Amino acid sequence: MADMRKALGLCESKGLRIWLLVTTLIGLAANVIVLVSCATPGTQSLYLYRVDRSRLAAALSNLSDKGVWALNDTSLPDHWYWGMSGVCAIWQPDEQSTEGNVTCRQKFPPIFSITDMVEIALQSREGEAGRVNNTASMVAVWEEAYGELPEDARQDEEAAFVDLIKACGALAILSAVVAFGLLAVSGAALGEGWAKRPSLWLLYVVSVLDGAMMFGSAVLAVLAMNKGPRWALEAADVRAELVSDFVGPGLYVFFAGALIKLGVVAMAVAAVVIVNLAASLRAKPPADEEKVEEKAEGAEAPAEAAS
Repeated sequence: MADMRKALGLCESKGLRIWLLVTTLIGLAANVIVLVSCATPGTQSLYLYRVDRSRLAAALSNLSDKGVWALNDTSLPDHWYWGMSGVCAIWQPDEQSTEGNVTCRQKFPPIFSITDMVEIALQSREGEAGRVNNTASMVAVWEEAYGELPEDARQDEEAAFVDLIKACGALAILSAVVAFGLLAVSGAALGEGWAKRPSLWLLYVVSVLDGAMMFGSAVLAVLAMNKGPRWALEAADVRAELVSDFVGPGLYVFFAGALIKLGVVAMAVAAVVIVNLAASLRAKPPADEEKVEEKAEGAEAPAEAAS
C-alpha cells in the first residue's frame, strides 16, 4: 500500500497539501454561494433558475380553461428566481418607475408551489401606494387554473419535486460540513504541531468524496428544477429558446465548484505521477562501463578476422 501511495505521489508533500487546501477553499466558497442564494434580495443574483410570469401564464392557460389574460396580470412579478434558501419575486422597471422591485421569501429547502409563488409576491406589495389589493382574487384565479391540471400528474410531479429538493439541500449541507472539516484539518496539518499528521492520500480521498457530493447535489438541483414549477412549462410545451433564459449563475457556480474539486484533485495526482515516472526513468543507473567495453571488443574481433 505504501508503494502504491508513493507511486501516486501521495506521500508527504507540502506543495500537495497547499494545493488541497486551495481547492477545498474554492469548493467551499462555491457551496456557500449556492446555499445562501435567494435568501435575501442581496443574494437574488445568485439564483439557480428562474420562471417567467408570461411563460408560466401561457403554460397554465394551455393546460386549463383560463384565458392567458386572466393569469398574466401585470401586478405579478416579471420573474421568480429560485435559490437554495428561498424564492425571490422580481419586478422589472416600468414606464412610471426607473427602479424595479425585489422581494424574497426565505426557506430551506425552497419548497413552494405555483400558487405559493403568486401569493408571496402579491402579499409582499400589499399597501403600496397606487397598487390595488387583489391578492385573494388573483390567487384564486391561479388556483383554479392549477387545479384543472391532471391530478395524478400534478401530485406525482409535486412529490418528486419535494423529494429531490430535500435531497439536494441535504447533500449541499453535508458537502459544506465535510469541506469545512477538511479545510480545518488540512490547514492545521501544514503546521508542525501534530505529532502524526493525517495521511495526504486520505485527505485527497475525502476531498474527492466531498466533490462527488457537491456534484450530486447540483444534479439533483437540475432534476428538481424540472419537477417544480417548470414542469407545467414542459407539459404545455412552452419552452425557453435559450438555456440562459432560465438557468441562473448559481447553477453554473454549483457545477464549477464541484468540477474544480474533482478535476483539480485528478490533475494533481496525474501531474505528480508523470513527474515521478519521469524522475524514476532518469534515475536508472547507467550500464556498467566494463560490460560496454567487453561488448565493443567482442564486436571488433569478428571484424578483424573477416579482414
